Amino acid sequence: MKKTFMLFLVIIFFCTGCTVRVADLTMAGTKNLNLETMKINYERVTKNVEGSDSKVILLFFPLGYPNLEEAIDEALHKANGNLMTDAVVYWTSYSFILFGINTITVKGDVYNTIEKLQK
Repeated sequence: MKKTFMLFLVIIFFCTGCTVRVADLTMAGTKNLNLETMKINYERVTKNVEGSDSKVILLFFPLGYPNLEEAIDEALHKANGNLMTDAVVYWTSYSFILFGINTITVKGDVYNTIEKLQK
């Protein structure tokens, strides 16, 4: 019983995780927008869309870093939009002994031009 409890404490000691709110963005996008097209009315496609990008940590070494552009692209692709508003960016890191994962997540409302929505 005592060995099991000690093993449990050791496992808990080596498990870590943390999520940090990195940024609040009024507007976010990964595609070039012409200022002339900004005069076109935009319509919200959906609210609270989430996109993320993750990379693995192996033996304490990250095998790359998550990319914010990939996270935004995933969210825009999910909702078929081209612009996010009220975007919130989170950085999450989990690790367990020799394995871990870093994730960047973006959540927000997705918009598209009215003319593209009508097609």
